Amino acid sequence: MSKKDIPAGYQLHIHSWENDGDAPSTEILSGLSKADTKFYIDLCNALAKWGNEVGSGASAEDGLYGEIADAIIATVKAHPDISPDLKKQYDLSDIDREDEYALPDACQEIMFELLGAPTTFDDYVCRVFDGFEVYFFEKPVKDVTTEFKVKVKRRH
Repeated sequence: MSKKDIPAGYQLHIHSWENDGDAPSTEILSGLSKADTKFYIDLCNALAKWGNEVGSGASAEDGLYGEIADAIIATVKAHPDISPDLKKQYDLSDIDREDEYALPDACQEIMFELLGAPTTFDDYVCRVFDGFEVYFFEKPVKDVTTEFKVKVKRRH
């Protein structure tokens, strides 16, 4: 299977935009189980509440990232049937909350994975969850793009 093939299972399209109202984007997660898909959707909904606050230059001292970490931990606990890899990846229970970088970095990494990174890294810009679609593929889908590639002659 090539990197561009779509594995069997659920595929989740997560839509977001920047909190300054532009740059819509879609992140696509493929080959998911139904339990993992439900987890991701619930996690996006849990994180949606902080969209504008994270983009307002929030820091570890103001407690915002502690609230976000608590929401992530609660979502993991609410989904005991997710894959072991997801449990491990999203387990923030042992993170040092006093470390001024560890908690914000861990939370932002998760938010970037699900919503994409901002197009600019100004203090006030972040991505906001805007919805999702779920597709199911019973069998893997092969990428056959190379069968249709035509060399394009460019004018100079």
